[in-house]
Amino acid sequence: MLLSVVMLAIPTVGFQYLRETERYLQSALEDSLLAVAGALAVSLQNHSIYFRSVAGEHAAADSLFVHTLRYPIHVDGYTDDWANYREWFDRFEGSDLAISAKRKPPAFDLIIGEHDRYLYLLVQVSDESYVYQRAGLFAPGHADTIELLIMAENGRPRSIFLGAGGPGPVTAYSIIENWDFSTTRHAVTNIIGEWRENSQGYVVEIRLPLYLAGGGVGVIVHDKDSGSERSLTVSSTGTVAGAVPNELLRTSAQLQQMMVRIGLKNGRRVWVINRRGQVLASGGTLSSETKRGAINFLYTWILPAASETFEDDLELASRLRGEEVLRALNGRPATRWRSSSDERAVIVSAAYPVRAGNELIGAIVVEETTNSIQTLQRDAMAALFNQSIAVFVGVSLLLLIFASRLSFRIRKLRDLAEHAIDPHGRVVGAIPPSLASDEIGDLSRSYSAMLQRLADYNAYLEGMASKLSHELRTPLTVVSSSLENLDALDLDDDQERYLERAREGMGRLHSLVSRLSEASRVEQSVSNVEFAAFDLTALVAGCVAGYRQAYPANRFNFNCALEISQFVGSDDLIAQLLDKLVDNAVAFSPSEEPIEITLLERAQFVELCVRNRGSALPEAMGKHIFNSMVSLRTIRADDEPHLGLGLFIARLIVEMHHGQISARNLEDGSGVEFKIKLKTADGRAKAG
Repeated sequence: MLLSVVMLAIPTVGFQYLRETERYLQSALEDSLLAVAGALAVSLQNHSIYFRSVAGEHAAADSLFVHTLRYPIHVDGYTDDWANYREWFDRFEGSDLAISAKRKPPAFDLIIGEHDRYLYLLVQVSDESYVYQRAGLFAPGHADTIELLIMAENGRPRSIFLGAGGPGPVTAYSIIENWDFSTTRHAVTNIIGEWRENSQGYVVEIRLPLYLAGGGVGVIVHDKDSGSERSLTVSSTGTVAGAVPNELLRTSAQLQQMMVRIGLKNGRRVWVINRRGQVLASGGTLSSETKRGAINFLYTWILPAASETFEDDLELASRLRGEEVLRALNGRPATRWRSSSDERAVIVSAAYPVRAGNELIGAIVVEETTNSIQTLQRDAMAALFNQSIAVFVGVSLLLLIFASRLSFRIRKLRDLAEHAIDPHGRVVGAIPPSLASDEIGDLSRSYSAMLQRLADYNAYLEGMASKLSHELRTPLTVVSSSLENLDALDLDDDQERYLERAREGMGRLHSLVSRLSEASRVEQSVSNVEFAAFDLTALVAGCVAGYRQAYPANRFNFNCALEISQFVGSDDLIAQLLDKLVDNAVAFSPSEEPIEITLLERAQFVELCVRNRGSALPEAMGKHIFNSMVSLRTIRADDEPHLGLGLFIARLIVEMHHGQISARNLEDGSGVEFKIKLKTADGRAKAG
């Protein structure tokens, strides 16, 4: 269990290490981006001219960023062509005068782009109620009108009005004041546009030649509601009276070339912005092809790879508004972590202020995704998994080998212990002492020594009968001869009675010694007997006939079902075996109940059964009744001594014939059945 906990700690510690490494790499990435941004900011301090707007520092309104379009816009009033630029609208809202007029303040979104020789404008006006132009009424106060403010050749602002009688093409015109204060409408043919209604108000898409916007462009929306005598205006120039066109801000070609020359790292992007957060130049790309090591499908599912294709919401940005940008434009370097719009990538950005002397003129923003960190982390995680799995497999194999070897040695020791002692408790084998120095080796040596002591003690007990019979014969002979000498004397009645009792005692002692000698002889003869073929049926039938004469008070029934009665074994020992079983049955069977002797033939053996009625076997004695010196007899009619050697000798004879002997109570509990199974297969003991 402790080893399992330690094994589980390996990937846990490794994972914590990877987490710490990830935090270190994230901090290192922030420091690296800040260092790059700071270096670029220092290099741009001597190029402050590039941060000045096209219209000069004295422009009255905010500059408008001009996007470089990748394709020409189809002027149809629909916004589909502007899909990639919708997030970069500039929002302009009306003043509080609308509130005093109890009307919602007018507002519009504006985006400007250029392609080839044209400038394109998309104006989305929020207006709940709008009025189209009517024939003969061209003044802005009579209908909703878009006013473009450009710079004329004489250097003075010029207004071009765009109106429509309904959804569709717009009419571009200018109003010229005559000497007599009258006005004349003059059509402008090189400006085209399209007016479309939408759910928020209406959309006007405009195209004009670039040369007209050389001095800037301003947009003023005149909002005329039906039922209202006055129109409200909202302007990109901030004011209407005395307004001048907004300066047009484009990316700086010089700064753009500098971004190319610095040789940006793959997967890193740099922005140069002015004090208003408007983009002056950009370089690099966030997309990169990270080198990936070989990794299988399982790891790809568990540890998804960093995505190289994600939605870059700043790809076409004209203005940066992030928190780090605002802090940098306030003079403090900052970093920020953000997710891509589709949540498939994490982008780190670092902003650093750019100064010209003591003046803050803009900022440098450096961006990079965390794909490299994720790839390193993924590879490290895969390596950790691989190493953990390798360690798990290796340790598991070692544990399996160790456990298998341990189990094998324990099973071997168990088998040796089981085979060293037979079912009757006799020591028939030995356990070789192990040379191993571990606990199992020590246990093996302990078992070996214990079994050897047990074998010596059993040998002592088994030889005691032979020794006792040998040692008792001499004193018994002396006592017998003395009793015979006494018998020759002239004794009175009392002395004769005492002498008779002494003779009876001597007879019992002689019987005991004879039985002890018989058991010893049987044990010694087991290993020396020679087998021969004999007629088993005739042998058993002859024995039964003798029993009927020897025990006239008992009845014997003999049933034989052998087709072929030839058996290979020792006929003397088989007869002695049957004598012991019948003697036991006679001792416990009532005289009126028959003793049944049955001889049956089975598939692989001959079955000899001796069944008698009488007392049943105690439950605990079923396995011990065939051991030496075990007897259940309490009273014998002839008062002969009994040592419990009869069934022990029967077991020895059966085992010598490679058979089995068992005793069980009858199903109704009325008696006992002894069953002997003698093998007839393998050519050693076979009927026929």
